[in-house]
Order: sequence, then structure tokens, then C-alpha cells
Amino acid sequence: MPPRGPHVDLAPLSSDVETAVGLAREAVEASARQAVPPLDPGPRSAHLAGRIQAGTVDGRLYRVGRKAVGLVLWDDEGTSAPGHHVHLFHLAGPFASEEEYGRFLDRLRSEIGPIVFLPAGLSGVTPEQEARVVTARRFAAFSRSEMRLPPSAPLPDLPVPAGIRVRSMRADDEPAAAAVHAAAFGAHFDFYLFQRSTDPRRNSELEVHDVMAGRWGEFLPWASFLAEAEDGRASGVCLFVRASYGPLLISLAVDPRVHGRGVGRALTLASLRVLRERGEAVIALNVTEGNRRAIALYEGLGFLRSVGPEASWFSTELVPVAPDGSPSRPSPVPGPGRSGSTDDGAPQSPRA
Repeated sequence: MPPRGPHVDLAPLSSDVETAVGLAREAVEASARQAVPPLDPGPRSAHLAGRIQAGTVDGRLYRVGRKAVGLVLWDDEGTSAPGHHVHLFHLAGPFASEEEYGRFLDRLRSEIGPIVFLPAGLSGVTPEQEARVVTARRFAAFSRSEMRLPPSAPLPDLPVPAGIRVRSMRADDEPAAAAVHAAAFGAHFDFYLFQRSTDPRRNSELEVHDVMAGRWGEFLPWASFLAEAEDGRASGVCLFVRASYGPLLISLAVDPRVHGRGVGRALTLASLRVLRERGEAVIALNVTEGNRRAIALYEGLGFLRSVGPEASWFSTELVPVAPDGSPSRPSPVPGPGRSGSTDDGAPQSPRA
């Protein structure tokens, strides 16, 4: 019989909190160095360390023999999604190899179940080695970017489409906004990226409620707008929250029945004008690369990419549609902008 390798297993974070925190800091520092532009690892490290110490993040230590040499973290609280969204996957030093990452991932899936998303930029291996590990297990690449509107960028003068009324959001608009979300994102890649429920309508209700309740930052109703058709039915919604750096467009949703009429452009412009009138210098959003319709809209309004693209991996078995709307299939190896952690411990902003 061939010799057996060292025993590997997964252990709770609580079994060795100090090592878990050290591995998280090591992973975040490696990720920050690879990011384009490079990031300050301090805030992310501190946030993850606090969550590990408080027991508010799910994860496991990966042990070879009795030594903890790897760490995985994910967030599933309050979701009924069909798989886990892993936001940190890391092996330390000499244990970081193509073969060991494969063993780690296989062991992880056998113990916790399906994984929908994985971070790219695994420490200690080349992009080609990483790609072999994950594509062999039916993952494909995608990326997200931050875009910001330069303070000096002029806002175009575009009319509101005929038969459409654009008005600021009210507290009782939550059901209407959720209905628009369900229509806009039910068969979209971003539905899976921010999935809370397998039911598109329920998923949208949860997402819109979280935004308006302030889960992702203070909701800005005065900068958020709803589009209504002549019969009063909602046809689009633009939602803003306040991030640490300024207003963030967290969601823009347009009912497919009015695509091509300029509803999304009218909603976004209404928000941008109000924000400019209030002197907001930083106006940002996050967008999935490959979402050509959204990117064309934002670029047409003057937004420029400010961070990223940051690459990640998605399961083609669990996500049937690619970011560009085509059936999911293997993608090229991620290029510059790889990030070993897709999350700073706080959830990414949905949609945009």
C-alpha cells in the first residue's frame, strides 16, 4: 500500500482563536498587497479579528496533523441560499500549494456542503495554479469594480421618459421597490451574488428591507427615487445609503418591461442632482464586470472605475447564469486586481 499522507481535518474557530486571528491577518495583508490599487490592511484585519473573537462569523481552521495551517470564513446568517459564500480562504506559508488548496477545498465541501462563491488571489500559489484548483471543481471567474463620479463631472440634461414620474422615496414604498427588484434581478447573476432566499420575490423583500432599515449604512430617502408609470405601478428604483466615504448607490433596479426607455438614467440623474445640491463630494457604486447595460449607463453619466476589478470565483453548478447574462461556463484566469478576500468582514454593497 502507498504511504498515507498526514491527517487533515477542520476545527471550529473557537478551538484556537489566537491562531485564527493570526491567519486572518496574514490573509488580509497578502490580499491588500495584491489589490489594485494596494489597500491598507489595518481596518479589514481589525474587523475580522473582532468578529472571530466575538464569534460572529462562521468558519473553520484547517489542520494538517495537529497544526492549524489554514483558515476559511463565510457568512450565512439569515439566509436560505443553496450554498455558502466564502469570503476568506487561506493557507499559510509552506502549506500554500496547489495540491493542499485542493485538499482543503474538497474537505471543506464534504463537511459544510455546497459553496457558491470563493475569493480569488489565493496566497502562495500562482494564478494558473489557483485556476486549476477551482476550475477542476466547476468554478468560473468574475469580478467587481468600484466606480466614482468625479466632483467636476458635468451632469447631462436628460428628460424624464414620457409617461413616467420620478419622485423621492417614502417609507411606504418598500413593497413597490421590492416588486421592482424581483422583476429586475430574478434571473440575473447578482441575484445569486446577494442571495438571501431561493424565492426571487422573498429575496427582494429581504434585500430592500435591509437597505431601507439601514443594515448597509444610513438609508438616504432624500437621495433615493422611485419611478412610476401612469397607472401608478412602480417601474424602477434607485437606492442610496451613506458609506464611510460618502453616498453609495447600493441598488438600481428597472423593470424589464420598460428597458430602453431611459428610466434607469432618469432615476440615477435625479439622485445625482440632489446629492450635488447638498455638496456631496464622493458619490460611489459597485458593479459586476460583464453587466454591460449597467456599465454603459454609469460611464455615460461620467462615472469612472476607482477600485478594482477585484476577481472572485462562482460555482457554475449553483449559478446558472454568467455576469453577462449568458449561461455560465468556465472563464479565463483572473488578471490584475486579484484579491484574496472579497469581503472586509462587512457585507459588500448589493447591486448597482
